[in-house]
Amino acid sequence: MRVILDTNVLISAFLWRGAPAEIFFLAKEGKLAICVNKEILQEFESVLAYSKFASRLQKIRRTPSHIIDEFVEIAESYPSIGFPRPQVVSDPSDDIFLACALVAGAEFIISGDRHLLKLKTFSDIPIIQPAQFLKRMRRRR
Repeated sequence: MRVILDTNVLISAFLWRGAPAEIFFLAKEGKLAICVNKEILQEFESVLAYSKFASRLQKIRRTPSHIIDEFVEIAESYPSIGFPRPQVVSDPSDDIFLACALVAGAEFIISGDRHLLKLKTFSDIPIIQPAQFLKRMRRRR
């Protein structure tokens, strides 16, 4: 199963515990694939460098580059595509997740972003919160 994690889910997965971290551990165990493109990776790296995360990074004794290295080791990389017009009109920067989902043939986009969640689906790909995704995964077992 291929999934897309938006940036806030990635940040939560690496800096805190909870559903996002569980999703990342499922990927580490080979139970699902986290798909990324160049733009998602760049945004994740940029957000990890925000000063508001410095104390958390220090507390967990990790650096942004260490986290990126760990993530790249697990993630599947896909080519980037663009759209002729914004798909997420309220926040066109979120289009990178939709584009990656299309190219990767993802089954889910997992997000905490209100602009993405408001869509509910994109090209028949459900857009759901991390806890909802884990509930669906448990039902499949």
